Amino acid sequence: VVCATPEEEIHHSLSFDGVDDYVEIPKSGSLNLDGSSAFTVQLHIYNTALPGSPTWRQLLSNTGTLTSCGLGDNGGFNIRYGADGGAGPYEHNFAFTTTDGKNCFHASEVMAYEEWQELSVVYDGASLEFFYDGVSVGSHTVTGNFNDYDGNLIIGKGTDGNMGDLYFPGKFDNLRIWNVALTQSEIQSYGSTLPAGNEEGLVGFWNFNEGSGDVLTDLSGNGNNGTIYGASWSDDVPVQSTCDFTEVTVNLFDSYGDGWNGNTLTIGSE
Repeated sequence: VVCATPEEEIHHSLSFDGVDDYVEIPKSGSLNLDGSSAFTVQLHIYNTALPGSPTWRQLLSNTGTLTSCGLGDNGGFNIRYGADGGAGPYEHNFAFTTTDGKNCFHASEVMAYEEWQELSVVYDGASLEFFYDGVSVGSHTVTGNFNDYDGNLIIGKGTDGNMGDLYFPGKFDNLRIWNVALTQSEIQSYGSTLPAGNEEGLVGFWNFNEGSGDVLTDLSGNGNNGTIYGASWSDDVPVQSTCDFTEVTVNLFDSYGDGWNGNTLTIGSE
C-alpha cells in the first residue's frame, strides 16, 4: 500500500490578518438553500489570536448587518466566536434563521487555538449539532425550514450594527457546504479524506489549493468561485490521509522462498 504524504502533494490554506482580509463568494442558485430542512457546513480553522474584550471574530457570514442573535434581519447564517464582554477562550457560535425565527447556539466546548481544527455544523430539521474533528460537542433542538439570505457569502469578515466590520485572525481551509445533513461517520470520513467534488448534496467545495492569485475556486462544479481580498497563501495545512484502507488484500509468501502459500490477509474496516 502506497500512501501519499504531505510532501508529495502541495496543499495550501489562506492566512487572514484579522484587520481587513476576507474572501467574497457570489451567491448562486446552488448555494441558495432557502426552504431547506437540512444542511451541513464544514471548514478547517487555525485560530492565531484570542480576541480582546469586548469583540467578536467572524469566520463565515451569509447574513446582513448583525442586529441580534448574531444575525441580520433578512435571514441567512453566521459562524463566529467571541463575546460582548469577558476574555476567552470561547466556543464556536452558529446562528441561522428558520421559518420559526432566529436561532443562535454555542458549541459545548471551547475551540482550539494555534492548531488546526475541523468545525462541522449539521442541521437535520429537528436539531442543530456541532462537531469538532468529528466529535459531537453539543446538540440543540430547533425546527423550521431554513430562511436563506439573498447576499454573498463572506469568509473572514462580518458587519456588526454596533461594532462595524469584524474580521478573523488565522488560517482557513477546506470549506464545504452541503444541502443534506451528514452523519457523524460521514463527517469523520470527509475530515480525513476530502470529497472529490461530485458527491450528492455537495453544493460548494473550496480546498484552497490554488497557492497563488486572487481567485478561490469552487470544486463542486457549480462555479461558486470567490475573490480574495488581502488574505495570503500559506503552506500550513491540516494533515489529511490519502489512503483508503476499506479493502486491502495481502498475499502471504513463506520465508523460505517457496512462493505463495495460498494464505491472504485482509485489512479493512467494517
